[in-house]
Amino acid sequence: MKRLPLLLLATSTLLSLASCGEAKMGAINSLKDGFLALNTQRNYTFNYSLNNIDYKILFTDKSIGFTSDIDKTSIYHYIQDKKGIYPLNYCDEEFAPGEYLKDNENNNYQSLWDNTFYKTMYHVETDFVKSIREDISELVITNKQYKMNLIQSFGFTDSQYININSITAKYQNNSFFFEIAMQKMSKPLIFTMQNLNKTKDEAVDQFLSSGGKHLTPDSELTNMRDLLRGNNFRRLIHDVNKNEFVGTEVFTEDYFYSELDTSSGGSGAMECVQAANETHPDFDLQGCYNFNANGTLHKQNMQSVTFFPTAMYETPNIVEMYHYPTYLKLLDNLQYVKEGTFEDYEYQCEGKSYVVKNDALILDFLKNNSFDQAYDPSTYAPAGLQIDIFTSYRGEEYNKITFIYYFRYGGRLYPVVVPFYAFGKANVPLLDAYHKLLND
Repeated sequence: MKRLPLLLLATSTLLSLASCGEAKMGAINSLKDGFLALNTQRNYTFNYSLNNIDYKILFTDKSIGFTSDIDKTSIYHYIQDKKGIYPLNYCDEEFAPGEYLKDNENNNYQSLWDNTFYKTMYHVETDFVKSIREDISELVITNKQYKMNLIQSFGFTDSQYININSITAKYQNNSFFFEIAMQKMSKPLIFTMQNLNKTKDEAVDQFLSSGGKHLTPDSELTNMRDLLRGNNFRRLIHDVNKNEFVGTEVFTEDYFYSELDTSSGGSGAMECVQAANETHPDFDLQGCYNFNANGTLHKQNMQSVTFFPTAMYETPNIVEMYHYPTYLKLLDNLQYVKEGTFEDYEYQCEGKSYVVKNDALILDFLKNNSFDQAYDPSTYAPAGLQIDIFTSYRGEEYNKITFIYYFRYGGRLYPVVVPFYAFGKANVPLLDAYHKLLND
């Protein structure tokens, strides 16, 4: 999904707190009042401009939103209801709600203001705030924790902290604002606080008043996510020029393997953890090791494999090394996956057809599958992404998920067909035996 220019929203979920009963402030009449408002209040707006476009960040008790009247791609909200937190995105000229956001234990996040994920200024560095003098109107902030929370509340990521030269708070002409001087920018970004305890997020209010609520995806989409995140399946290799399948790839949690139908052998990598001991004194394996296979699956004559002596990836995690489809961003953003077909190409679906409604998620799919190396999007223009989900009554191994990535080149539209199948049944017995041998 697209985010605000320059200011990157954090990629996880937002959290919240129950009201702690602070008295509402009516106005900001000094620099210290501004700091106290951020520390104790949960309703205000920050305005700023970038590239001559105005943006707003709207903080209310039950929502946090990023919006602009001009840059529609920047619109993004989080909403809290009685059961959790969910996103509200602007897509295809309409608002699309997402699923409830989960913590690491797969529980719904419950509140927007406890700073566990999305950083606000609520109750942050209270002692520092109290220490600010009443008689000053300008302050260069040196408190690192305060600065870290502040930039993240404005939509920066924590990693962008190193790109910030200084943050100065000011109270001038009855206005409280922050000047953020960044590297490679000739002028500071100015974030001005307004509408204290008068802020309303009209988009959220309208969405809720019309009966809007969190997304509950259909069973095909949730099944697709579960199958892909099982990290055990096979994928056919598609030749775009011939428009036919020319090979097979095997994905498991222990190894990855690839071969072409015309080859006499394949190749891959396996994760290994085997410390030297009395049984195998010469072995000290740690990481993912590439290998070549003698024989192939399609000819049913794979007899042995030969490993390279040096780990190609130091962490023994093959899923991470090859960045399996489990990392696809669209799996956590199913609000952008809509039932329908890609109208510019008549692909014959086996099951239920969906299209992805977000350019950033399409580009992420391209990169996740390393197609950007063969079809550089600056040359081969991305045109769309379709998903064909076939669910079989015979069990998971008979299910099939086919992605069709479309690009334009030389005035023509080309499909890259990417079928995933054999879910839970992708293992190769010979490679399983080697993995058992090479792992303590």
